[in-house]
Amino acid sequence: MLCSAAVGYAAPYTWTGAGTNGLWTNGANWTGGGLPTSGTNGVFYSGSTRLSGTVGGTYTLDKLQFNSTATGSFVINGLNGPTINMQGDIVNQSGQRQTIGGFANKDRVNINYGTASGTRLIDVGTGTIALNAIIASSHGTTIEKKGTGTLDFGVALPNAQAFTGTLALTEGTTNLIAALPGSIAASNGTILNLNPTAGSNFTVGSLTNSGTTVVIGTTSVSGRSALASNGTVKFSTANDDVSRLTFLATVDLGGALFVDVTQTYPDATLEAPQLFDLFTFAGDPPTNGSFSTVTAAYGGQTLSFATDPMDSSIWISTTAPDGRYMVFSQTTGDLVVVPEPSTVVFAGIGGALAGWHLMKQRRARQRSRRAAIDSVTLAPLAGVRG
Repeated sequence: MLCSAAVGYAAPYTWTGAGTNGLWTNGANWTGGGLPTSGTNGVFYSGSTRLSGTVGGTYTLDKLQFNSTATGSFVINGLNGPTINMQGDIVNQSGQRQTIGGFANKDRVNINYGTASGTRLIDVGTGTIALNAIIASSHGTTIEKKGTGTLDFGVALPNAQAFTGTLALTEGTTNLIAALPGSIAASNGTILNLNPTAGSNFTVGSLTNSGTTVVIGTTSVSGRSALASNGTVKFSTANDDVSRLTFLATVDLGGALFVDVTQTYPDATLEAPQLFDLFTFAGDPPTNGSFSTVTAAYGGQTLSFATDPMDSSIWISTTAPDGRYMVFSQTTGDLVVVPEPSTVVFAGIGGALAGWHLMKQRRARQRSRRAAIDSVTLAPLAGVRG
């Protein structure tokens, strides 16, 4: 019976990097000189020798682990688009940053979780896993991120993720840096940074947030979503010319909204307010519910907001040090910096917000038209100068 049970276990292969190159097909890179085969294997990394390795072909793994004895930061590159059929967990016990998938398109690794429903772990421990691979799965697959460290998840264009399951974030920090067709569920205690690569606008399948979601870049959410009552959504206004979190289906609002306004705007007037596009709501209905609290950092202070007695969808802040205050609309998703409250009749603030929103849209269209005209009229001059 013991012998029969032993046959069922996957063969473990431990990377030593002792070969003359970093290929997985070089037996000298593995303990005992044995090569991982096309069957089911457990692959383990230890030490710090030959930190860059290259996998080619197709493998089926029931575990990929960086042991506590791995003192270096390894990079697993791909050769000609290899595929790892992942039937188990990815674990980082090293406390180091470990990279799966390389840094360039030619180095990508395909990780296929198959069509079976189930949960697979990515346990980053106290370290970091940079998952630069292209992930494929069924709708029934859940990847659960564990560990107090960091998961960098995603591959930038021109690659595309094929992960249609659920990314369940339960601990630590996750940086989502590319489009993800699947769902994201951020639970209490975790931090999700929506941080697309510079200049891109990516789409995720749906978002359920009961943790802390930090909106750094521009992200669209295509499916029904929920910002739970025990969650927090944070924005920074470093980029104020775009709507940075767009819900294309109905979203249930709840929890806390915090905005870090990184500059002050003492010259903001009613005719020329400073407007930030935080949300775009495009569902039917666009939203349900309401945020429970709204706060903003401005001028070295944290300003609290209260709802307008005449319109509960409008939140109005306390006065900032420069005499300005802020108004947030849950209908348009805009945050506006305007003069101090005594200059505005609150009962009309909803109409004013709608007018400011249309004004900003017109200005954005005018800038786009001017840029298009400049590109046409200046192009011949650029050729002359060249």
